[in-house]
Amino acid sequence: RCCTKDSLVFVDELGRGTSPRDGTSIAAAVMEAMAKSGMSGVFATHLHEIFDLPLQGSDRIRNKQIAIDECEHGMRSST
Repeated sequence: RCCTKDSLVFVDELGRGTSPRDGTSIAAAVMEAMAKSGMSGVFATHLHEIFDLPLQGSDRIRNKQIAIDECEHGMRSST
């Protein structure tokens, strides 16, 4: 409730421990509130169904995926 367009917010696994339907509803409401406030954020979730919803403010929401792999020289990421 104190975030502004200048805020950067990180959300990790919101809704974990709930049913998929409840978790998706909670996560969608938070994403919509974040988009409405104009803030920037990173939202990590296992609830991939959220991107199938008609979210309000979806013109501000982008779906990006990052994969982390172990390799011979340590960790590497790919987008």
